[in-house]
Amino acid sequence: GKWYNADKAGSALSGEDISVVALQDIEVGDQIYLSYNECSNGDCTGIAHTYTMPQILADYGFVEQYPRRFNLVEDGPVFELDEDEDGEV
Repeated sequence: GKWYNADKAGSALSGEDISVVALQDIEVGDQIYLSYNECSNGDCTGIAHTYTMPQILADYGFVEQYPRRFNLVEDGPVFELDEDEDGEV
């Protein structure tokens, strides 16, 4: 999504330190947004783009910015809601 501007290098599962890397220029005062369902490292193996909003809410207690992904049945098709440039869903 348009909010996603950083990712982590390394795996939180490895027990070693991780680094956060910028995916684009981040201005002073900008918020850094990591994604729990669009990450590209080993922590997302098998779940990248299929880890849905209700799962993230249940696991971490918050909802990410758009895009938000849902599935109606476990292991079923995943659908996505996203904002357009005017902030409309």
